[in-house]
Amino acid sequence: MKNVLSQKGLILQLFNNAVASIFDYVRAPELETFWIEREQELDPYLGEFLFPSEQQLGMEITLLKGQTGAPVALRPSAFDAQAIPRNRPGFEQMLVDMIYFKESKFIYEKDRQQLLQIISSGNQRQIDIILRRIFDDITELVRAAALQREIMRMTLLTSGTTTVVGNGQNHFVDYGMPELNKGNAAVDWSDHTNANPIEDIRKAQEIITLETGIKPTRLILNSTNLSHLRLNKIINRSIAVFGDGQIIMNDSNIRSFLQSELGVTEVIVYDKLYRDDNSGTRANRKFIPDDVVVLVPPGNLGRTVFGTTPEEADLMNSNVANVAIVDTGVAITTSEKVDPVNVDTKVSMICLPTFDAMHHCYIMTVKGIQGVSLSIDLDVSPTGYAQGLDMTVAQLKEALDAKGVEYVKSATKAELEALLLGVE
Repeated sequence: MKNVLSQKGLILQLFNNAVASIFDYVRAPELETFWIEREQELDPYLGEFLFPSEQQLGMEITLLKGQTGAPVALRPSAFDAQAIPRNRPGFEQMLVDMIYFKESKFIYEKDRQQLLQIISSGNQRQIDIILRRIFDDITELVRAAALQREIMRMTLLTSGTTTVVGNGQNHFVDYGMPELNKGNAAVDWSDHTNANPIEDIRKAQEIITLETGIKPTRLILNSTNLSHLRLNKIINRSIAVFGDGQIIMNDSNIRSFLQSELGVTEVIVYDKLYRDDNSGTRANRKFIPDDVVVLVPPGNLGRTVFGTTPEEADLMNSNVANVAIVDTGVAITTSEKVDPVNVDTKVSMICLPTFDAMHHCYIMTVKGIQGVSLSIDLDVSPTGYAQGLDMTVAQLKEALDAKGVEYVKSATKAELEALLLGVE
């Protein structure tokens, strides 16, 4: 009888008639127990709440794209009359293969030798120390699987697509988000004087409400954009009016103001980072980038769907390997390797998120907007127009088009104002 330590110090008893070896200690069931307890210490990802997990057989998933507008009332009918059939809204069915992820780890030779020596000594405390290090290293793959799911979910939430690149694989899934559900703020939110985030959000809510009958009442952003809201002059003036000028601006004031003014019931600030190993610099990236905020309705936005891995389907009940399932559909597989003698631990999953509430969401670009304020110098203006006009480049172009002015190579502020007023 030998013992294996779980994450919180609980002892798992191993019974066998032979002398215990590395194969007795590093097994999928023990790794499963260790991960379940280890996971309790980790901060959950936002996507775990917005896109809850479920599993299905196979590896294909059906995504439905089509009309999801406001509800239509039941039509009246006379008694004894035949019911009038209602046409189904048009939709497109898209069958997509979920993406297969798989990586493995071996136990380092130094750790393996230490473990074997300590096993023979029977010193349980030292066995626990070595096993904790081995188990934590191996379950890094399970953490990596959880990270990959969050990258897919947050990429989908902030772009309407999801992309997985790495290990010679390149997967891109376009969920067909309508252009109506994407847009730009009128002015970059970092322009705290001229931007009007309240009207930007109100306009987005109106677009979705008119199209679907459902108002998005949750705002997802990172702390950079929450700071832009806090520093915005228009919002500050509005809140100060209600507080007789005695308000000290903070995040709580912003949340209350958004709720009273726009019916935003929840402001979700998500600042988690991940390291992008597929970029040349392996830079840290934000799940919610600085240039995007997302308006979403109450409830779940979709699902994180797991397929059945080959390890679960074919090895679960075999004598070839030990298999345990964690996090709904992630397979941990351990098998004995003869040459060199070692334990091969493999973590695999088949997974893809759905975006069932896509038509009720709005993705807003709030940074790097084309058509920035013309309070910039003439020579750096994106279109070469003069400085000082209280309008965006896009608004200026529309106004000049309405006056029949096709192109202005260079002009002073007074000349442009004269053109807009129709002065010769």
